[in-house]
Amino acid sequence: MLVLSGMWGQLRNPEFARGKILSGAAEADGATLAVPAKEFTPDGYDITVECQVVRQKTSGVSSSLPMCAWGDGNTGAMVAVVTSEIAVKDPRSIDLKQLAADTAKVRSEVRKPIG
Repeated sequence: MLVLSGMWGQLRNPEFARGKILSGAAEADGATLAVPAKEFTPDGYDITVECQVVRQKTSGVSSSLPMCAWGDGNTGAMVAVVTSEIAVKDPRSIDLKQLAADTAKVRSEVRKPIG
């Protein structure tokens, strides 16, 4: 499952928005930051994507939840990938570089100019 949550409008500080999206996810109930955010610039894209892994505890069960966020002048969003395989992985073994590339692809498919 791919989860996309975002906003559009005029963002004065896209980097700040990107960081707030990720910190909000890491501070949610039952969440623990397992792999701190790292910045990536995926090949072929002109955007910085920041990715992290959160461990989410729900009903006594912990699972890994990798996520990436972007922020630009008009959009800010977070993409998370949820699969049964990823959920049980050691957070440090999750390929954040690949997730950043996938996030950049999602961005290019969903982002449309305002007006």
